[in-house]
Amino acid sequence: MSPADEQFIIDHIARLPQFGTYEGRRAFIQSTGLFSVIQLSVNLQGTPLEAATNFVLSVVNRDEPEGFQQLLSTLAHQYGETSPARQHIDDIARAMRQQVLRVGAAVEWSGTETPEYIQEKFYGSPLYPVNFLQRGFQRARAVSLIQLGSILGTGVLIEESLLLTCKHVVPSAQAAESAQFVFNYEERGAAAAPYTWNGPGSYWHSDAHDIAIIELAGTPGKTWGTVPISATIPQAEEYIHLIHHALGTYKRVSLGAAVRFVQPGTLGYLATTMPGSSGAPVFNDAWELVAIHRGSEHIKRGYQMYSHNAGTPIPAFRETLPAPWRKRLTVQG
Repeated sequence: MSPADEQFIIDHIARLPQFGTYEGRRAFIQSTGLFSVIQLSVNLQGTPLEAATNFVLSVVNRDEPEGFQQLLSTLAHQYGETSPARQHIDDIARAMRQQVLRVGAAVEWSGTETPEYIQEKFYGSPLYPVNFLQRGFQRARAVSLIQLGSILGTGVLIEESLLLTCKHVVPSAQAAESAQFVFNYEERGAAAAPYTWNGPGSYWHSDAHDIAIIELAGTPGKTWGTVPISATIPQAEEYIHLIHHALGTYKRVSLGAAVRFVQPGTLGYLATTMPGSSGAPVFNDAWELVAIHRGSEHIKRGYQMYSHNAGTPIPAFRETLPAPWRKRLTVQG
């Protein structure tokens, strides 16, 4: 499904009268039959557009076309059969069904089904070797939960003691002094004792790029590892991957999100993120750091509102770092 079609669905769900309230949103999702599947992974708070975006992207990212067909069917019945919106929704559903490819009758088959019913599904999500996950697991060790009072965020080690995050997560040296940085906050093991900053002179930020770097006491990178930095930026339709502490909970991963556009200072993509994801590392397929996730953005074009995730590409601010810190970084390529 194209980004334009995804946005069309998001916009029309956001306009539904029942999506004006939290309880109405729950009722609509229950009517699709998807509530029990995604109730723990979707944030229905915020404006109707924000809630609709979170809901639709949660269904899309689960890579379950049958579930999305349920959603389209429920949405289509909100409109009359001859309305343009209904026709467009039906067209999207039809196109998705046509993505199922049948294997030819010449295929040798020893099962009980006849060849014409053997199906291979192609839904546009990338295929990766198993060791791709192993490499991602190693990178995840360098990702930290940031706790600053009621503020929760994510950070990543780019050098043995330098942690990169968003400026709106750790907005000042005073905030850095109070913050705690927790590694290994995962279901499978005990979290490490929190790290703290290294004292005065250990904080730098860029308002223009919403970036902050904190030098931590000790050398946590010797224990948890560091991430390499890519010299290049992914292009549109390439895939990126995020590791983050959504809602300040155990570490989560958003795999195979497609880059939608690249602009100076912004990498635009569609991925499932939540409060607490800010400061998350954005990786390319080689698990090299390409950007820092800073949140979601909304762009109005004509009468339509379009939503996407936004990250700050590393090359946008790398040359502005303090020279002593910049020289300590490892850049690939």
